[in-house]
Amino acid sequence: MNEPHSAIRLGDYKLIDFPVSKRRLLFNVANDISESTDLSEIEPAVTDKLAEQLSQYLDSVNAEKPQDSGSWSRAGKNGTVKSKFFKR
Repeated sequence: MNEPHSAIRLGDYKLIDFPVSKRRLLFNVANDISESTDLSEIEPAVTDKLAEQLSQYLDSVNAEKPQDSGSWSRAGKNGTVKSKFFKR
């Protein structure tokens, strides 16, 4: 994973959030240890619940968010993310 991301786990579920490309991946790590089957569209309630918990946690620790830092940009339709840092 070469773009900024955060993750949270609750029970058997793990959510990975990519705020720059606005993607979320949900896995049932008990049944899918290789994290190869994204369940975010099949389990939207779980995805939303974990995303909200992750957001609240990141806010509570005053975590820097990529969209706030200005050091990342999304380029192209394929969702490729590049750092502006290396363009200096």
